[in-house]
Amino acid sequence: MFKGDAVKAVWSHGINMIKPTIVVSIVMFIISMLIMLLLFSTMLGWDFEFLSQLMSGNPIDNQALIKEKMGNLTQNPIKMVLGFTAFFILIIGLQSTVYALVLKMSGNIVEGNGSTLGLAWSQVKGKHIVNIILSVMAVGLIYFVSAAIMAILASLISFFLLIILIPLLILFLLRFSAIVPAIVLGEMSLSEAFSYSWNVITFRRAAYILLGLFVVGIISIIASLVVSLLAGLLGTLGMVVSLLFNLFTNILSLALGTSFMTALYYRYTLHEGDDSGIEAIGTE
Repeated sequence: MFKGDAVKAVWSHGINMIKPTIVVSIVMFIISMLIMLLLFSTMLGWDFEFLSQLMSGNPIDNQALIKEKMGNLTQNPIKMVLGFTAFFILIIGLQSTVYALVLKMSGNIVEGNGSTLGLAWSQVKGKHIVNIILSVMAVGLIYFVSAAIMAILASLISFFLLIILIPLLILFLLRFSAIVPAIVLGEMSLSEAFSYSWNVITFRRAAYILLGLFVVGIISIIASLVVSLLAGLLGTLGMVVSLLFNLFTNILSLALGTSFMTALYYRYTLHEGDDSGIEAIGTE
């Protein structure tokens, strides 16, 4: 389904993915809030009484209270580092599990196996989650090393060089965008996924991806500004509208993001009985 008009196929499949991802998105949102609450309660000493005080207090007093709590945290740097490290690992693990799960659901839909959460959950293995986490860490390391080299070159030659180097760095990193779907949908090892992504996502294809992300980003910013303006005019009701909008955008982003990653795999991969994959690798 992704061999022809990619944009139309990604949008169509993304819309179909909204329903399967609703439960996953809500559960992910709740768990993320619980993790943040756990972080605040253990590291900053936030309890329900303090949260109630924040809800009922005025913004100026709240800022002073939060600043005081943060000041107490900086007095114990080891606790701060360990706490934020644990928080980072939990969030990355949660995100990796979610994307492994929804990608399996997406792949099952494409292959006609249904979209049940139970089936996808039975297909997700520990190796998927571990390899996704490792891939994120590896790409992050590549980014920091590349950014450091870029900064050194710019300082030695000219800072105007950044105008050229920054877009090249983004395109370079986008060439790794097919790693996660290759791990989950292609059942590839970490090294195989890196090789696959680098081979199929050329710089030209990365440029198309960047253009698409830019357009989606502009649309998202405009929609967020409109909703924020509307929420400000509605007062208390506006808070509800803003919350519902954020939940909707999270669901839509997960659905479309999953569809996009699914397309990156199925568009350029030759499956049994599908000769169009050979042509697809040579086309955009």
